[in-house]
Parts: sequence; C-alpha cells; structure tokens
Amino acid sequence: MVHEGYPLLAHPLTGDLHLIHNPFRTLILDEKRNEIDLVSLSWIEESSERIRLCYREHRNSQDLEDYQDIDFDLFQKVMDSKSGH
Repeated sequence: MVHEGYPLLAHPLTGDLHLIHNPFRTLILDEKRNEIDLVSLSWIEESSERIRLCYREHRNSQDLEDYQDIDFDLFQKVMDSKSGH
C-alpha cells in the first residue's frame, strides 16, 4: 500500500531495537495521497530487509503472546499521539 500512495504514520520498527525479532508488526497508514511518500517507502523497504535478516523461527507460545502485547501497546501509543491525547 505504501507503493500505492498510502504513507506510514510511524516507522515499522518503532520500539526497542531488541524488538526486531518481534514477528508482529502493525503498520499504521494515513489516507492515500496522489504521490508515493519517499520517507515511508524508505522505512518499509529498510524495515523489511532488517526483519528478513534478523528473523528467528524458534519461539515459544509465551513469547508470541508477549510480542503481541508489545505490538498492541506500540500501536496504541502511536494512535494516541496522532489524536492528541
């Protein structure tokens, strides 16, 4: 969608660098624009490559639940900051 003109509202790798191994990444997009946002494009491509290089397949179910909670918390913080709370 970034390639179609939807800019990102937050960097996909928001949070602590140790979260690079988090398999959950909520992407928050703004309304479609008439042109591609080059910053968003750079973010998405760089993030995709970093995640591919760092991805680990071995995780236990407790880790997955923790990663989901962390991802949701980061999502809420971005949404709160965008709505002025």
